[in-house]
Amino acid sequence: VSASSALMAFPFIIQLVVVIQSTVGNTMTLIGVISLLIAISLSLKPLAYLKPTSTNALQQAEAKRQLARILFFLVAVSLFIASAASNSFAWSIFEAKCTGASCFSAEDI
Repeated sequence: VSASSALMAFPFIIQLVVVIQSTVGNTMTLIGVISLLIAISLSLKPLAYLKPTSTNALQQAEAKRQLARILFFLVAVSLFIASAASNSFAWSIFEAKCTGASCFSAEDI
């Protein structure tokens, strides 16, 4: 991901984060959102502007950045999945018996 595309997607991601956190937010989603934002900011290549002492040092720093980005992304995704699995609203939608265009009966509302 290039820095310019990640930078342009950042406001959209912030809006999405606010909607998710305000709708079904708990501690797990908050930590997941912070992990996701860190992973996205690492994709902006913050180490690209440091002056490397050698090509080997630059390659090692890039490999560490990629590993950290993947780890933060995996933490975010796993926390979002765990949060969705523990959310009673998500389970009620999953277990709903849908007939036609409606998933809820008059008694459920």
